Amino acid sequence: MAPSSSNKREERLEKRTVEKLGEEEEKDRKEREQIEREIREMERTLAEFDRGTQAIAQHDQSSLRMKTCRKCQRPYNGQRYFPVALECGHTECNRCRFEDNRQISRCAECRKLSIILRGDRIYKNIMISKSVEK
Repeated sequence: MAPSSSNKREERLEKRTVEKLGEEEEKDRKEREQIEREIREMERTLAEFDRGTQAIAQHDQSSLRMKTCRKCQRPYNGQRYFPVALECGHTECNRCRFEDNRQISRCAECRKLSIILRGDRIYKNIMISKSVEK
């Protein structure tokens, strides 16, 4: 017995419905993949932003640390507290360097001893002094 015209119509309708569902699934899959790519790109951008923010924070902290005495934490002001270079190459303020008229002082950064002999010159750290004056 030959399929009736209503059966053929139902088959065609079912076939179109299945095709349409397949097309919608494919469209949804492509859209989901696009969203996932965008999320990965946003995550990379966020990671780069975080690295940049950390670098800025480290630079600011380093810059701030350079403008204060590592021993007493007082900011250099160019007059009362000015940066003095130690034998090890680090810097502290003149007050800490010569507190209590001691001849030996320990670097707050590397803990090396610096000895002041009578007649020794005091070397003002000019680079830090200039950055403080700005």
